[in-house]
Amino acid sequence: MKLHFDHALVTQLLAHAEAAKEHMPTFDQLYEPTFLKDGKETQSPSYDDIDAEISQKGCTSG
Repeated sequence: MKLHFDHALVTQLLAHAEAAKEHMPTFDQLYEPTFLKDGKETQSPSYDDIDAEISQKGCTSG
């Protein structure tokens, strides 16, 4: 199965996301050790436990 996206609309969506004043981690990022601040566990993390600079770059593990 191939998915097709309108390039102009995706570009608009990306610009909108990048311009956001706040970025919240995804649910998956809450449990990805790569994104956690030093000393935090992955059992019950909160949004405050996420290193926002790392999570915005995306996960390359797994």
